[in-house]
Amino acid sequence: MEIDESRVDGEPLGMEDEVFSSAARAVREDPGDAASWDRLEEHAAEQQAPEPVAALYREVLAGELSKGTLAELGPRAVRFHEEWLGGDAAPLVAVLERVLDADPAADWALQALSVVHTVAERWDELLALYDRQVARTEDPERRAALLEEAAQTAKDFAGAPDRAIAFLRDLLPLRPDDAALVASLERLLDRQGRRADLVALWRDQLPRLDDVAARELELRMARTLVDEGDAGEALALLRDYRGTGSDADEALAILEEIGRDDAVADPVRREALGLVRSRYAAANRTSGFLDTVDAALPLADDEERIELHLQAAERRVAAEGGRGTEALEHLGAALALAPDDEEIAARVGSLADEVGAG
Repeated sequence: MEIDESRVDGEPLGMEDEVFSSAARAVREDPGDAASWDRLEEHAAEQQAPEPVAALYREVLAGELSKGTLAELGPRAVRFHEEWLGGDAAPLVAVLERVLDADPAADWALQALSVVHTVAERWDELLALYDRQVARTEDPERRAALLEEAAQTAKDFAGAPDRAIAFLRDLLPLRPDDAALVASLERLLDRQGRRADLVALWRDQLPRLDDVAARELELRMARTLVDEGDAGEALALLRDYRGTGSDADEALAILEEIGRDDAVADPVRREALGLVRSRYAAANRTSGFLDTVDAALPLADDEERIELHLQAAERRVAAEGGRGTEALEHLGAALALAPDDEEIAARVGSLADEVGAG
């Protein structure tokens, strides 16, 4: 309804007459007095002066009201504001927020307020509204619905992917088995480059997966961690890895990459190369085993170097039927590092005999 602008600057706009005063007293004493509200609205229409009545609605709503009175008065106040003050959203927002403060379950008010903010593209206010509603909603299903709606709004309308991620992460404990939700969160985290959060998400999913899927996901986690420079965490994942076939080969490749990366801390490199070496030994892959010995020697202390040389010598002897001159080189290096160690000397002598007899 349009206001007669010619009346805005005149005396009638004040409405300080008996009709207004009497009805105002009545609704202040009894906010649920529908007849008095009817008189106020009729008088506003006659006077073409809605502001005093709108202000009175907001005043009364700000007071202590029963849930029943609020359920009747709230929608009525909203209709009046929409009809008369539609071009001024601030008073309407105040009414709707008051209704929600008093009754968080008033979905109609939430939807109406969402529309107001959406039309005005006030995305920060809309997302803050969802934050408040989620915080004061106890019912799990209702919280989940709000979080889902908020995440969609943040992602598709507000252009706020990080806010969408926050909403989805809060939603996940309420819908832990929702594969589509997990996939959506994965995509957002990946697009935002939030690799640490992505790995944390995957880690939480591992207990829900069967062995095959879990092994595949562990490889994705390890690869992502290495790419992000967290080789130590990747090593922890692969330390007891039990994948087979191509998965086992991929895990071995990642471990070897860690072991050969100069940017990785030496203790991590040593352990990674040790794991690779043990798996090559178990698979009788001599060439790979010896390559990792060569890579590990510069990282090892003297005691570790002795053991590496002896292991390499034994592997050479076994592989070359006792004829390997390289085995002798490893034996000599071990003996040079521990010339007074009788046990090592005995091992060296035994291996030397085997080589010489070959």
